[in-house]
Amino acid sequence: HHNLGIAYQDQNKLEAAVETFGRALKLRPDHAETLISLGNALQAQGKQDEANDTGGIGIRETQPRHAQS
Repeated sequence: HHNLGIAYQDQNKLEAAVETFGRALKLRPDHAETLISLGNALQAQGKQDEANDTGGIGIRETQPRHAQS
């Protein structure tokens, strides 16, 4: 689903991309690349607040986890 969303985004079919990324996240809700891609698609639609929230989660997911001492 992620790759299909990217293909839609590349074709500027942003609504289809957002829907496809949403389906992908139902399967893998913690998939950072899909969260970031969804944020990018939302930003391209002018939905800045949603994009920041979604993309920010994806970026946090890519950060290394530090072991507690």
